Amino acid sequence: MRPIILTIFIFISTINSVFTQWIQTESFTAAVTCLISVPASDLPGGEVLYLGLEGNEGVWRSTDGGDTWTETAMNDRTVFALAARGSYIFAGTDEDGIYFTSNGGSTWNQTSVANRTVYGFTEAGGYLYAGTKDYGVYCSANNGITWFQTSLNNKTVKSLSSFGSTVFAGTLLNGVYKSPNLGTTWTQTPLNNLHIVCIAVNGTNNEVLAGTDTGLYSSTNLGQSWSNYYHDFEVLSVILSGGTIVTGTDGGVRISYDNGTTWVQRNEGLNGNPLLRTLSVSGNDIIAGVTDHRDAIGNYVYKRPLNEIIGIKVLSSEVPDRFRLLQNYPNPFNPATSIRFSIKSSSEVNLSVFNSSGQQVAELVNKNLSPGEYEYKFDAENLPSGIYFYRLTAEKFSETKKMILVK
Repeated sequence: MRPIILTIFIFISTINSVFTQWIQTESFTAAVTCLISVPASDLPGGEVLYLGLEGNEGVWRSTDGGDTWTETAMNDRTVFALAARGSYIFAGTDEDGIYFTSNGGSTWNQTSVANRTVYGFTEAGGYLYAGTKDYGVYCSANNGITWFQTSLNNKTVKSLSSFGSTVFAGTLLNGVYKSPNLGTTWTQTPLNNLHIVCIAVNGTNNEVLAGTDTGLYSSTNLGQSWSNYYHDFEVLSVILSGGTIVTGTDGGVRISYDNGTTWVQRNEGLNGNPLLRTLSVSGNDIIAGVTDHRDAIGNYVYKRPLNEIIGIKVLSSEVPDRFRLLQNYPNPFNPATSIRFSIKSSSEVNLSVFNSSGQQVAELVNKNLSPGEYEYKFDAENLPSGIYFYRLTAEKFSETKKMILVK
């Protein structure tokens, strides 16, 4: 008789090895208004983070992915907006115009835009644009050395975004304006009577998203018409990734994994009643500036692995005939691989990764999913080479497959 060899893997869930919620890294006495990430090849993480604060607390920077922050020389002004172009960082201030630094914040210089409140920046066609209070949109053709006022010159512009040569301006109580020619002329879009807090453009499908004090609006034809995604939260910030929309609201983080059809909250780990003012992506993490509604001086920076938030993609909404877990591809992989699976009926779904000792090293999905076909892009940048196992559980279904990470 031939011997039968059984290999048994015992999966042990170790909470400390799983990063499944927002983690607070810093607290401030003033609200975080803006966050940007700037490439820095000389640093281990490859990026520098900058944030702006209210209360004349200025600009702070982090060189370790947002874990610790240090004050720059801009330390006595309220800063509402930040932008980066090459080695230059621009800061939009409250009633003191635009400043810039070319040495990481050691010194700052005021530009020709002075005595203005500046709420937002964007870049298009080699030009830099700034949205201001009462004076509309300014433009610079020489990297901020000099500025001129565009023909949109008598509105309060709270946010800016662009796609190609088209610039979008979100205004206070006058909705969204659009310039198809780099700011030469402007027209008001049909979204014309709302307070626009933030604007983002998805370059993959030309969708424009406008966050307002009454919800989130979408245009799939560059502003010619608009539809409402939801209207029960104020939307202060938006990040787009394929079909995933991440919004920062006065109720925390709301995410859609299916291009705005359905929405879920992802507030795990956030304090109290979170007002999420700003979002930024830094490397493999998403960084958030948060104010606790119930604590007037509770202003924080949080971070969370990006693949916990954005990793899942809806491939099809057709109802499959069974639950199924497919083999990851590529396999072996370095450092990322895609995992596809099918959900037959609306279920609480968990997709987790374990090492060869049975320790859980990542929880990729832990939420209710509608029927359909899904794909998760798993990034193992922070894991060592070796054999790993990924397991899908939903209702009574459970299946495990092996994958190999080779670095």
